[in-house]
Amino acid sequence: MMVGRHTPEGYGILRCCTWFLNSRNRLSLGIFLVCIGAVLLGVTNISLAIMSRHVNPLVAGYFWEISIGFASLILIVLRQAIFKKKIERIDFRTFLIIAACSLPTLIGTACFSLAFRLGSAAIVSAIGGGSLVIMALLGWWWYDEKVKTGQWASILLILAGIVALKFV
Repeated sequence: MMVGRHTPEGYGILRCCTWFLNSRNRLSLGIFLVCIGAVLLGVTNISLAIMSRHVNPLVAGYFWEISIGFASLILIVLRQAIFKKKIERIDFRTFLIIAACSLPTLIGTACFSLAFRLGSAAIVSAIGGGSLVIMALLGWWWYDEKVKTGQWASILLILAGIVALKFV
């Protein structure tokens, strides 16, 4: 069954997207954007898994990160050309801080690439979803973000699901 913009399903999806984008509610827009991001990250993870199984996983991860850098550079140049925003200059110390902050990403990509080579993409991605627990803890600790009791319970439920993968 095809879902086009002229079918009832396509019209419903289009209306939903329009509502999210036109909504003055920042939470709705945030949910919409994170859903789009989740789909794109799913495509990203399966792509990295496929590449990691066909070439050395560390080489796949290295080129993956390099391509992200090139894409960022293209976006910066387009931003300057289209919106006439000048490229922001940063000092060397700031550059070093940014480089140090990116180190966990580089190591994480290498670990994911190796894990994708060794196991199922579904299981690797599910276990990698445990990063939300780390992000919640760091957001609470470093930035004093407020997390409600029910949200902590949901996060613990997700963590329990990840642990349960070992037993099924």
